[in-house]
Amino acid sequence: MMKKLLLGLLAASMILLNGCEVDRAESTFYFIPLSITNVELPDTFFWNEVHTISVTYAIPNSCIQYEGFDINSDDFSTRYVTCIGAEYEGDVCAESTSYGQATFEFLALSTEPYLFRFWTGEDEAGNAEYLEVTVPVRN
Repeated sequence: MMKKLLLGLLAASMILLNGCEVDRAESTFYFIPLSITNVELPDTFFWNEVHTISVTYAIPNSCIQYEGFDINSDDFSTRYVTCIGAEYEGDVCAESTSYGQATFEFLALSTEPYLFRFWTGEDEAGNAEYLEVTVPVRN
């Protein structure tokens, strides 16, 4: 009886999902970094606790949608944070800057201070520029 129920649900799901049409199925998109304009962090992290970090980012035109964060490190205490957007080709875009806000959770696993480098854009030579914030950690 349970197998027939699961098979029926699976068949119904396939029929419903098969009928869906994605507007951008044929669209090409690419990921682009979004400039971070403001960050809100705690003054101090507490060891082995989760902390919320809030970021404000700029969206340079109406064709870009926020997708998430890219967070990397080159050592244990430094974090490079970039907001990522997706831009679809072929769309008619309004060239106006809007702003969005997103958060991520950070678990402090070290008692050493953390250096956050938030990507703000590039200089005239194409070098990455960052807003740097150091946050100490308490036990």
